[in-house]
Amino acid sequence: MPLVGVGLLAAAWTFVLGGLIGSFLNVVVYRLPRGQSIVLGGSHCPRCAQPIHWHDNLPIVGWLMLNGRCRSCRLPIAVRYPLVESVSAGLFLAVFFFEIVSGGKNIPVRQPDWQHTASLMLDPRLDLVGLACYHAFALSVLLVWGLIALDRQRLPARSVVAVLASAVGLSILFPSLHPMPVSARLAEFQAAGDWLARGLAVSVVGGLAGVLVGLFWERLLRPLLRGDSAGRTGSPLQPPRFLGIGLALVGIVLGWQGMLGTTVLLGLVCLCHVMLWSSLARWPTVPPEILLVPAA
Repeated sequence: MPLVGVGLLAAAWTFVLGGLIGSFLNVVVYRLPRGQSIVLGGSHCPRCAQPIHWHDNLPIVGWLMLNGRCRSCRLPIAVRYPLVESVSAGLFLAVFFFEIVSGGKNIPVRQPDWQHTASLMLDPRLDLVGLACYHAFALSVLLVWGLIALDRQRLPARSVVAVLASAVGLSILFPSLHPMPVSARLAEFQAAGDWLARGLAVSVVGGLAGVLVGLFWERLLRPLLRGDSAGRTGSPLQPPRFLGIGLALVGIVLGWQGMLGTTVLLGLVCLCHVMLWSSLARWPTVPPEILLVPAA
């Protein structure tokens, strides 16, 4: 098979994988705030509680084949389900192209591996694959947290601790996930092979910086966006609920430098959202947490 065909096959596989992950994220968004298991129990219709067959649960395709209605009760199934699956598939595909196909061109302190672009599947670079998986994991978590904030639901503390601890643990075990050191002075950790100090320093400093920046913006925005008892604010943005937690994850995964860059992009994304909200009558009011996904 020509190399171009192999690359297209890998892109298609990545898109399908992202859609499957998105289907699981829909389950997580629904069950996590309700204290239900995200592993045990199959998918069911939220209206009639009838189990959904596996062929009806295929990402995007299943909803289209059913014309957006439950096979049992024929009541509508929210279009949000295939939208989340599509967004997840698009995020995975974006990570695939920007971090693997490009040879890591967007990764700081690393020379792009142009040869890898031509031999994508035949000669994979494990450090790029690891970075792509790590970043796809973070984007998936941010998408879940953003949707939970959009639903004005509670984010269980245990799940937050588990996610942040997992992100820190991965950075300690695999220091190549952090090509950018905390500072030039601490770059000697990388040269000396001190993987524990290197991964721990980058993730802890980045996480703490993310918490501080996020809490600052939460305290600044909440009084300005405080709404009525129904949550209506009369503004394009909902009050932030756990922006500090989201930026903490960004800091752990990308380091404090990447977190600050993401914060700047978040401001630009929020500005674009405000402009669209002002000009389009049907443009929704959303929390900043959901806008953190495209910014990251």
